[in-house]
Amino acid sequence: MKLEYKILWIEDDENWLRVPLKKIEQSISDYGFIPKIDVVLDCDVSSYDLFNYDIIFVDYNLDKCTPKQYGDKILSELQSKKIYADSIFYSSSNIDDLYSKVKESDLINVSVLPRDVFKSENIKQVLNIIGYFLKKELDLNTMRGIMMSEVAHFDNRIWELLEKVQTKEEIIKFVRNKKNEQKENFDKCTDENLWNELSNKNTSTINLTSASRGSYLKKTMMELFENNDSYLENINILKNYRKEIIDVRNSLAHRENIEADDEKSFIAIRKNIIKHQINLENINNKIQGE
Repeated sequence: MKLEYKILWIEDDENWLRVPLKKIEQSISDYGFIPKIDVVLDCDVSSYDLFNYDIIFVDYNLDKCTPKQYGDKILSELQSKKIYADSIFYSSSNIDDLYSKVKESDLINVSVLPRDVFKSENIKQVLNIIGYFLKKELDLNTMRGIMMSEVAHFDNRIWELLEKVQTKEEIIKFVRNKKNEQKENFDKCTDENLWNELSNKNTSTINLTSASRGSYLKKTMMELFENNDSYLENINILKNYRKEIIDVRNSLAHRENIEADDEKSFIAIRKNIIKHQINLENINNKIQGE
């Protein structure tokens, strides 16, 4: 259950990478994932969290590395450390040699391809390999888990923003008014106890639900920054927070059956999650700069 798709690309010649990088990043984004591609030009992967990558691209001839290295040796070393991420092993020379190298080293989860596969007219084969794995994440149970997890993150992020743009007294007043609207007897709860519960990540949504904190942040932003054009887009995105996040979370929580257009709708849900993540981060950065 994740939003990012991570690629480790071990290649010593960066001159030809710009176009395939752009196309691969766009394809990953089109599936509703955040592309994270680390290109290693010096062949030194010691500083990378190697267990954290979904796929590894490795060139065979790494002439510019010091000392010169070979891709099959790097893959063999990684797999000796129990790193079995799917890999694309490629070369601009005879790829029959690569098949032999893979067999000699007993490498597994390795696709052998010519380097030409990264050219614009051929790159669909690489994109299909990536897409095959991404589609596995587009199922009901995975999306349900992602939404539950991300709403929890949103709850905490929105609370942090509310603390920056509202006073403690105003937040308590808003919560008490909400409780009165819901006909709940809340008089015996002191302001101090209420604040402690709101500040506790484990109990905060009892008194300020996910939907309420989203609407409260939107209301506050509109009151504080209605004449500030730099916040206009942020506020417009917040206006759709309940529909695109909370209502979808609630719908997925009670879904049992797979529907025909699930893949398309799940991609849209992922894109909305990423959009709201970016929006809350942008709001935070702007508030800190005020």
